[in-house]
Amino acid sequence: MSKKRSAFTLIELLVVIAIIAILIGLLLPAVQKVREAAARMKCQNNLKQWGLAAHNYESTFRSLPPGEGPRPTTGSSRPSLATLILAYVEQANKYNQFNFTFDVTAAQNQAATWQDVPIFLCPSDSSAAAFPNGASSAGRLNYFGSIGAVADCRVVSDSMAGIFVGDYSNVQPGQAPPGTPISSIIDGTSNTAMFAEIKRGTGYPSATVDSQTCVSSSSNLAAAPFLYDGRTAAGCAGGSPANLINYTGLQYYRGGINHNSFYTHTLPVNWNKKQSTAAAQKYNCGDSSFRRAHIAASSYHINGANVGMADGSVRFVNEAVDFTIWQAVGSRAGGEVASLN
Repeated sequence: MSKKRSAFTLIELLVVIAIIAILIGLLLPAVQKVREAAARMKCQNNLKQWGLAAHNYESTFRSLPPGEGPRPTTGSSRPSLATLILAYVEQANKYNQFNFTFDVTAAQNQAATWQDVPIFLCPSDSSAAAFPNGASSAGRLNYFGSIGAVADCRVVSDSMAGIFVGDYSNVQPGQAPPGTPISSIIDGTSNTAMFAEIKRGTGYPSATVDSQTCVSSSSNLAAAPFLYDGRTAAGCAGGSPANLINYTGLQYYRGGINHNSFYTHTLPVNWNKKQSTAAAQKYNCGDSSFRRAHIAASSYHINGANVGMADGSVRFVNEAVDFTIWQAVGSRAGGEVASLN
């Protein structure tokens, strides 16, 4: 009569545990890839909604939205590009809460600036940094408008200027700068970038300098061999170290500050993600005017970032894209023959 075994031996148990550990090790990366693919698709869908909003705005006003809204009659801070498209992304109630005769940061507009707008955020960006705003925190933002291969959003006559460069300095109280007509995108809407994602600042309220910050003393920007910065290559020297920490993507509603609205094609994709802290401090920067800044298209996605084109399409741009092509795609009327295809 045979004797029945009542339990696993120690060796058998260890073998089973080892097999389970191997299976988990194989499955976890696959699950992470699936999650990241889903997050990237969600991010792309957000940018598609931005593109659709911009074109719906154009159908109403015969121009794409300007980079910022009307200059208030009381105060100085203007509504941002993101604020102007709220009514076109099913956020009309939030848009109607704003009173643009007042500074967009004033108490009269505080309730409108609270809370995040879901399609303004990339699900892969886990930054917990938030800008204090009265009893709550300011709404955040991962999608910026292109000012092209220039760092100054006001250089309207530069051939490398992008869609959201504008004559922002000469706007009178109660008036908004003009937007860009589609007819002026002579490089072709399918070849011209309109929006891209950026990594939000991670440091607020800490003053610690990290890869999102700017240089605070004399910089080497003018000597950087790959940079094209219009007429302001030296203009980013002397910026405050807190500029990009405090403002990059942390106040979706506040215009008049490049760090909340505009990215540039003066830096390669994911520059601030790929480079060391020291290198990023040299080249991912802004100056104390808040109107000149080098802000790279960047993301937490693998090997690139999502970009919304002027025709409403969205493309994932590899961070290894040729930099000359990347610069050319940023300009709206540079006359280049360049495409991300």
